[in-house]
Amino acid sequence: YLHVFRHCQNMCLLAAKAAGVQAIDGIFQNIRNVDGFEAEAREAKIMGFDGKLTLHPEQVSAIHRVLAPTAEELSEAREVVSIWERKEGTGSMEVRGKMIDKPHYIRAKKVIARRSDDNVE
Repeated sequence: YLHVFRHCQNMCLLAAKAAGVQAIDGIFQNIRNVDGFEAEAREAKIMGFDGKLTLHPEQVSAIHRVLAPTAEELSEAREVVSIWERKEGTGSMEVRGKMIDKPHYIRAKKVIARRSDDNVE
């Protein structure tokens, strides 16, 4: 992408997060390039997007596969929530060598909810 389009993508992400709504990444035009679509969807997930627009039915299963929390992500999210709630959410704390605070707790709850929404445990 050109820098101006990357900037627009970033601004949409930040605006959605600031508004407390889901951030949905844009389309991937080449409907035959599944690998390219999955790579772009993985990048969107890392950036913090909650979803991605699709153009073709074949992209739907790929987006579900990419955006679903991994077993490791789910395990860490459960650990963050458990520790945070046990310590009654006061200040910052360490989980797996990382400092966490309220935004991490909120994200962890969303990871768990996303997995629960899929009815996969």
